[in-house]
Amino acid sequence: MLSSRTEAMARGQAERLMILTEAVLEAAHVAPGELSAIAVCTGPGNFTGVRIAVAAARGLALSLGVPAIGVERPDALAAETLEGDAALAAALTAIPTRRGEVHLRLIGRDGPLAEPATGAPEAAAAALAGALAALPGPCAIRGAEAGTLSALTGLPVAPGGDSPAPETLAQ
Repeated sequence: MLSSRTEAMARGQAERLMILTEAVLEAAHVAPGELSAIAVCTGPGNFTGVRIAVAAARGLALSLGVPAIGVERPDALAAETLEGDAALAAALTAIPTRRGEVHLRLIGRDGPLAEPATGAPEAAAAALAGALAALPGPCAIRGAEAGTLSALTGLPVAPGGDSPAPETLAQ
């Protein structure tokens, strides 16, 4: 059974993480010893949040004797987007940075299609313009600044939020 829980918080993630983990396991009726692996989103993202998540996942995995599997956020967002629309050839994922910029990755069904670009939305989109023009099929945008990037590139915004669903990380 799959279970998840999300709490928006500006601070206190480290203090709440294990409490939330226990609540998720209880809701799924799963004992920690029944887990076969631990998946964790490895970023890019808030450095402290990623560090807390990776350390907790690694500690749990070591204590349970199971693998810890890191999943990059853009890869998970792209997988979700491409799985949701069979007509798409690629997904342009956008992750916010601390400086108000975006980190863009163009990902096709077989993996990355261009080098990542980071900067103001206009600059990052311009850096990927050639790769976007060369796509063999449709592409959609998923993540931060999707509306702005849609206006800049003419690409549609894919449904879904800025973070991948727990189900995607589990897969």
